[in-house]
Amino acid sequence: MKLLKILFFAQLLFFSSCSKSILIDDVTSPVESIDSIFRFIHISDTHRSTVTIDAVNEFCKQHPSDFVALTGDVVPNTNIIKSISNSSCDYLIIPGNHDADENDGLGQYRFRTEFLDIINHSVLYPERKVNYWYKDFEKLGKKLRVIGLDQFELNSFSNPLGIRALMTQTQISWFLTVLEDSSNVDGLVILIHMGFGNSAKGQRDTSVHNSFISELANLYNNSYDFYGPDDPYMIPEIINAYVTGENFEKIYNKGSRYEKKVSTHFENPHNNFIGFFGGHLHWDEVEYLSGFPSQLQSLVAFCGSGAGSKLNDLLKSDYSYNFNVVDIDLFSNVLMITRRGACRTISGNSRNFIKFPLFSE
Repeated sequence: MKLLKILFFAQLLFFSSCSKSILIDDVTSPVESIDSIFRFIHISDTHRSTVTIDAVNEFCKQHPSDFVALTGDVVPNTNIIKSISNSSCDYLIIPGNHDADENDGLGQYRFRTEFLDIINHSVLYPERKVNYWYKDFEKLGKKLRVIGLDQFELNSFSNPLGIRALMTQTQISWFLTVLEDSSNVDGLVILIHMGFGNSAKGQRDTSVHNSFISELANLYNNSYDFYGPDDPYMIPEIINAYVTGENFEKIYNKGSRYEKKVSTHFENPHNNFIGFFGGHLHWDEVEYLSGFPSQLQSLVAFCGSGAGSKLNDLLKSDYSYNFNVVDIDLFSNVLMITRRGACRTISGNSRNFIKFPLFSE
């Protein structure tokens, strides 16, 4: 018993060592809040567990953040609802594929009425029962807009068998309207659950590697779908039109019951898109989209009990957690991501801190 206690505390020290401040490229990984920086905490795929949520709530007591982004597969239960409702953090939440599954989660409509509506989720919804929204934050004359998308409107399609990701024409039209109204914001963040990569499309460039990409990712050459049967190019192509001002008209899933017509009408190019933030993979992925080099996506790993992905390279246990602290400096145009919790990989490397320029020159 004494030996077990020693091993347990040794493990705690090992995991907590990644929470210390480090120095990379003459930039100290952020710990204290800075008034001119937008900060949010990014977590995903809690799957009925409050371990990561409780850790985030404790972190926010010492390091105030503008919001927590919980990007799907929450599978909320009584404990999760209580933990989020009692938190001092402002949680911005979107559903994942498990949340949309009525056999596993609450389903499309109950996710809104029995979860989002009873927590502190002060966002702007276009309709009563939808799970997509946007919210603006302002700081020292700068405005950050956060858009939360729902990739799993399965009830709207009578929950078709085998379809993992579907967005209605209504949501796409709303999304285009919100983008058209985003010219006056200084930074734009989009929350998604499933990132953009597809084995059939070859959307992952497996030659790219950095400290925030799973060390095991390159062993599976485009063999794992990030995004399901709904066309994985649709959202990136819309954002490309928004960024470049090169409008297009296109029908996705043409001829099917899931057909969507997209017609963009952006008057000018926009230099305010920051990136997509999501999960689903259960392993880490932070890189620019192949074919869309100005579009950054950050997919955060789930590392607790049952984290089963064979591509997850984190050392983890039933009690471990991880979350990304995302700092957006709209004055210096820098995005910084700092890892907290489990950030040691199976090869002994650290996943501590990474930074990117916010906008293309």
